Amino acid sequence: MEQAASLINSLASLLWPLLVFFVLWKFAPAIRGIIESAQARKFTLKIGGQELTMEEVSQQQQNLIADLQSQLNELSKAVEALQRGLQAETLEETQAVVPPQREHIPYRLLWVDDNPKNNSYFLQLLSNAGVQVDLARSTEEALSKLREKRYRAVISDMGRLEGGEYNERAGLDLMRELRKIDPEVPVAFYTTHRSVVSKGKLARELGATVVTSSPTTLVGFLKDVFPDLIEAPL
Repeated sequence: MEQAASLINSLASLLWPLLVFFVLWKFAPAIRGIIESAQARKFTLKIGGQELTMEEVSQQQQNLIADLQSQLNELSKAVEALQRGLQAETLEETQAVVPPQREHIPYRLLWVDDNPKNNSYFLQLLSNAGVQVDLARSTEEALSKLREKRYRAVISDMGRLEGGEYNERAGLDLMRELRKIDPEVPVAFYTTHRSVVSKGKLARELGATVVTSSPTTLVGFLKDVFPDLIEAPL
């Protein structure tokens, strides 16, 4: 029974991403033609406040589609396991963790990443839902903003360039200091699969709500924190 409930929840969480996937798939030839034409003319687009080349736009679209395909494959495996009466194997990054309620805090999110252009589609999605997003490129800048304002949630990458050197544990350093300032703010790490595997356990022990490399999982986290996100077009 619990397996069935879990399966229903998984299906519900994927409904709107599936619609996005269908639209992207349906109009892929037209979109591809537009992008190829724009590439030849060196056009750029402004998405989520970030200026992207057409190559960067195309790459982010491909990443979103690839992740949705992966999520569908994993869901299919879970359905098959349930039908056979077997215990569905727990898949990395699919455990739902409901962040604490913070309705009294303004619709504000802090995103820590030394290359915010990589998150342009998410930034646009949040903007469409009326979420104020503050960007920070370093741990020091993020902590300064956390001392000045309260946020409903924080998203961070794991490794980033700080002080002229690459710190692969920058996210963990941020997590330790962040919890001294705000013990309850939901924190999601959006990072590489390698970092999820090597540092995910410690990040959760330090208080992270979600550690993922999946855009779909990250959107699920955002929808829990910002309910209006579900109605916002991508």
